Amino acid sequence: MNDIQAPRLAATVILVDAWNAQPFRVLLIKRPSQLRVLPGFWVFPGGRVEMEDGLGSVDEMDALLHAAIRETREEVGILLEKQALLWFGRRVTPNVMKHRFDTHFFIARIPHGTEFCLSVEEAEEAQWCTPDEAFQNAENGTWLVAPPTRDALRTLSSLSADALFNGGVMQAQVENRDEIDQFVKSIQMPLA
Repeated sequence: MNDIQAPRLAATVILVDAWNAQPFRVLLIKRPSQLRVLPGFWVFPGGRVEMEDGLGSVDEMDALLHAAIRETREEVGILLEKQALLWFGRRVTPNVMKHRFDTHFFIARIPHGTEFCLSVEEAEEAQWCTPDEAFQNAENGTWLVAPPTRDALRTLSSLSADALFNGGVMQAQVENRDEIDQFVKSIQMPLA
């Protein structure tokens, strides 16, 4: 019997601080080690779309935006407005993974002077860093970072804040089989 799930709709928010630093910084959080999916991994705030987000009763994009806002508030205590979110890209977990997500990435400029407040159930720690710093932490093994987040960081590293907020998006998803196999082995989940 095949226990691979259909991908669940999810949203994640790349919070950008372009006020205080050049180049701009992004907020990443470290997932608690007791979580079932990606424990100990560094991610952008986000999660799956729930019924409370209007799943099935509103337009899919509205449900994604609601989930992005809700998850950001729950995980880091930052309240965003719907119009502040810009679509940045989409990644679908390969079918070799048991837990799969159809994740839409959004970017949002953090409101000036806003501080984050971590939920201990949702994050062990958080850090503002440039996309390049985060990508290098992933590349050298300092941080556990899943391929979709790496893709986003790689793209963010190549953009200025102006380009980011004026139509910058992630490149189309390309499945690198070696990278997927390496990632699956690193989290010790069997292939399908």
